Amino acid sequence: MSLVACPDCGRPVSSRAAQCPGCGHPFRPEARRSPRLSCGVGCLVAAVAGFVLLSVLGLVAAIAVPAYFKSRQEAQRATCVRHLEELADLKADWAEAHHATNGAVIPEADLLQMGGGGLAHLSCPEDPQHSFRTSYLINPVGLDPVCQCDRTHMLDVEAEE
Repeated sequence: MSLVACPDCGRPVSSRAAQCPGCGHPFRPEARRSPRLSCGVGCLVAAVAGFVLLSVLGLVAAIAVPAYFKSRQEAQRATCVRHLEELADLKADWAEAHHATNGAVIPEADLLQMGGGGLAHLSCPEDPQHSFRTSYLINPVGLDPVCQCDRTHMLDVEAEE
């Protein structure tokens, strides 16, 4: 170990010193560490685990989402058909009470009073206006009511026979 003079202050400093203890003048630039480009096995395990997790989540979503929408659609259809059946029963009651024959049209005033106070609660779940007037076509006596939102919502003819 030899002593060298500091170029700034002239003090003697060890040749192994990084800087002058008197003035702080650097003798050697600090060795910079290069960042590690690889993180080894840990990163590989994390990447594989992430891939497996995303694959499993994707598979679950691919199975569950269509099943959810199908069951929701079936529930909406069942609700609509139940409302159509109620409308058909109310029409039959009206026709019997008024001795109406097939083809008779139910007057608007009677239509609004059907079911003991109106049909406001009857609407197709797919109707954005949620109104029986926009959901259903009542039709004359002898014809089934029809859903105007989705033509696949209809009364099951075979079940009535």
